[in-house]
Amino acid sequence: MSKITLLGLSSQKEALLRQLMRFGCVEVTDISDASAFLSKEEQQEYQQAKGGGIRYGEMRESSKNALEILKEYAPEQKKKGLFYQKRQVQERFFSEELMAEKSARGAAEAINELGRRMNRLKNEKNQLENQLESIKPWEKLPFAFDSRGTRTTKSYAGTFLRSIDLEELKKELDLLELVSFDTLSENNECYFVYLVFHRAIERQIKELLRKYSFNRVRFEKQKGTYQEVSGEIKRQLRENEKQTQGVLSEIEEQAGWKEQLQLLCDYLSYRIDRENAAEHLFSTKNMFVLDGYLPSEKAEGVKKKLEEKFTVSAAVREADPETEDVPTMLRNNKLVQPYETITEMYSTPNYREIDPNAMMAPFYFIFFGMMVSDAGYGLLTALVCFYLVWKYKPEGMMGRMFTMIGFGGLSTMFWGIMFGGYFGDTISVVSNGAFNIPPVLFNPLDDPMTLLMISFGLGIVHIFVGIGAKVYLCFKRKLYAEGIAHFSWILIISGLVALLAGSLLGAGIAGELGKWVAIAGVAALILTNGWEEKNLFKKLFKGISGLMDITGYFSDILSYSRLLALGLSTGVIAMVVNIMGSLGGRSWYGWILFAAIFVVGHTLNLAINLLGAYVHTSRLQYVEFFGKFFEGGGRAFSPLQIRTKYVKLTKENK
Repeated sequence: MSKITLLGLSSQKEALLRQLMRFGCVEVTDISDASAFLSKEEQQEYQQAKGGGIRYGEMRESSKNALEILKEYAPEQKKKGLFYQKRQVQERFFSEELMAEKSARGAAEAINELGRRMNRLKNEKNQLENQLESIKPWEKLPFAFDSRGTRTTKSYAGTFLRSIDLEELKKELDLLELVSFDTLSENNECYFVYLVFHRAIERQIKELLRKYSFNRVRFEKQKGTYQEVSGEIKRQLRENEKQTQGVLSEIEEQAGWKEQLQLLCDYLSYRIDRENAAEHLFSTKNMFVLDGYLPSEKAEGVKKKLEEKFTVSAAVREADPETEDVPTMLRNNKLVQPYETITEMYSTPNYREIDPNAMMAPFYFIFFGMMVSDAGYGLLTALVCFYLVWKYKPEGMMGRMFTMIGFGGLSTMFWGIMFGGYFGDTISVVSNGAFNIPPVLFNPLDDPMTLLMISFGLGIVHIFVGIGAKVYLCFKRKLYAEGIAHFSWILIISGLVALLAGSLLGAGIAGELGKWVAIAGVAALILTNGWEEKNLFKKLFKGISGLMDITGYFSDILSYSRLLALGLSTGVIAMVVNIMGSLGGRSWYGWILFAAIFVVGHTLNLAINLLGAYVHTSRLQYVEFFGKFFEGGGRAFSPLQIRTKYVKLTKENK
């Protein structure tokens, strides 16, 4: 990665930033703090020049809100699929004139106002419906909500909890006489009641009601009887619905602005990025200074083009990761690039370490296939994924993810042929045992221990590659003792594996050689693990205590048994699906049953095991592999470029 510094004229600053966005390979870094060295007048001018991004941001939010309103109330007849392709627009339409065009911005404001009206109508409707629901229990109330009684009588409406003894209450009310009591309705929590009584016994009524925890309801907003109040609410609801339909029609009339608003929204995003980049510069009235990073192989070409087109002075040098926060840009071939998504979900490599993707990709490819290991599943997965990539050309992480799973399908097909899995044992079941394709290597269901040993062997190689990367980094940083300490684990594990294999296979020479290799590794670890300590006792103690890590290494090796577990589960479930499908016999309806169960069962088995393979293969990279050397914590390279959400810019044909 190279560092570029530009000194140019302020009158050309906007044009130069536009050119950098077209290049799409320069990350502009913030040196605006240098404005502290300006005079007060220059600082004031500098601050006045800032803030453009805020204004454009407000305009973009207005456009985005308008698009959301159109999406909700005037959706397209044909919904966009998962692999929606951006509308192509020529660059000449992506210019300052677009923002100057007031009609689209006016349409956005009009649509937003319609959206606000729609929200008010929704809130009003909810309030009316709540009011109607709240008076529903009082439908049978024999007097008006706002009734205050007569000269001699008084009325109460209210509720009792269902826990009271209602019959006992009625008996006590009957003793008072001059009172009418009735239950209007009830729910799971309370009774809705009313009372009409003579004013002469109001005190006794209040005492009795208090005894039974009566909750009086006062209808302060409702005027008239239930029929009158509910009728008015229903009239208002009808009026609300009429207005809602009117606003909805107005929004639908604005749907023709959708494409123009999308273009405006993308252009405003472009302007915001440019304004934000401008705020990172050190600028005065007459000149500006720009600092940034760009790939070393493009540095001289960019410098030459800028100096030819603008009145600038450019200086390029190699970035110094020891003193600068250098961003990381991954450089991998097309076979490795899809696996970058796995690393990015974990952490971005820092600029001072190794890009792990080239080392990780082959193991991910192998492990993914072993976990599914069915030729039929692999062929289907590869065909579907590569077709989607070819047909719809998904961009970014989605495109890389589908390509990676397509590669996994190829690996699955290979291991399926090695292990003899073709949608389980479908060939044998369909041919009634008359024909079968034997495995090239062996059938894991018949010989699981061999597959387990292969899994452990691949796991050890995987771990050794991780340790080797750590040793390389240590030697590169001149940490020789630490590098030897890590390398000693390769000797220890290799020696112990050879010792174990020699004892099991009766190969005495291999066992003897393995013993001395392991001893050499232990000695190297003890001598170098505490090398940085000054005290001899501390050196030895730290060296010996380092041997405790052996439990972690063997735990890591055992983790690779998941290759066996998932591989066997795929085959077993596939066989169960075929057995269930063959229960109908070989009659015509039996074949229909087999076809139905075959499609559903194998589809579910494939989906579950693809997910399992993705998760567990990623886990082996994150824990067993990355844990040996990967530091992460880097900052991804983020160049100034044109980023669009809705459209794809194309150059005009000449």
